[in-house]
Amino acid sequence: MNFFARNRTIFSISIAVLVFTIAAGAIFWARGFKPDLKKGIERTGLLVITSTPTAASVFLDGRLTAATDTNIAYLDPKTYKIRIEKEGYSAWEKYVDVVADLAVEIKVLLFPVAPGIKPLTTAGASNPALCPDGTKIAYGTAGENGGLFLLPMSDRPFPFRQGPRLLVKNQANFDFSKAIFVWGPDSKELIAQFFDDEGKTVANIFIDSDKKDQQITDITASLNAALSGWQVEITQRAQTLALLAPKEVIEATGEAKLRNCPFLC
Repeated sequence: MNFFARNRTIFSISIAVLVFTIAAGAIFWARGFKPDLKKGIERTGLLVITSTPTAASVFLDGRLTAATDTNIAYLDPKTYKIRIEKEGYSAWEKYVDVVADLAVEIKVLLFPVAPGIKPLTTAGASNPALCPDGTKIAYGTAGENGGLFLLPMSDRPFPFRQGPRLLVKNQANFDFSKAIFVWGPDSKELIAQFFDDEGKTVANIFIDSDKKDQQITDITASLNAALSGWQVEITQRAQTLALLAPKEVIEATGEAKLRNCPFLC
């Protein structure tokens, strides 16, 4: 008991030194310092490699090293020739500089060598309409389970893999496979127009593309007001684009207007 009491300070200092040494070693290890018996501690770099699709082979200077998504640590600082390949896809190749104490992130998009063509839907798509900004397609399908569907388009390499969303179901008097779809200028709202056998408009259904399973709302009585509002928005956007256009474009379009309409001035 007296022995431990007399040496308590020594034990405390020893434990503190041991904890500090382990913590310092962990920090240096995490930062990429590699111990070497001949050269001492060497500073290394790290590669963080991800790919779409995943599980692609990673070659460093011609040697198969790993598969994405992966981290390759303890690399000597230098320039590496990196090649990433996957069966059925075009290979990606680039020279990358690995810097000591730093992580270099590489994100790779691999494109199919022979892209496959798949149908938009297996249930049929009637009168598909692309919105003005190109991010959505609206189309109708027939049948009890049919209706107005929305297919999102994204900047992903395979946008058609996203499933369509049902916005409005078919009802007794409204078969959306027979409707014509008119998008608003904001690419958020659209109108489904229905016609009789003589081609006359019988209904104008207002649709919000952000909502699912909507109720039928016929805006035929206020259709002119809605279209006028869309026209105002189109005009405002055109004016904004005209203000932002380069001087050369403005002058060219102005000359074209004068040539086409010489009596306006």
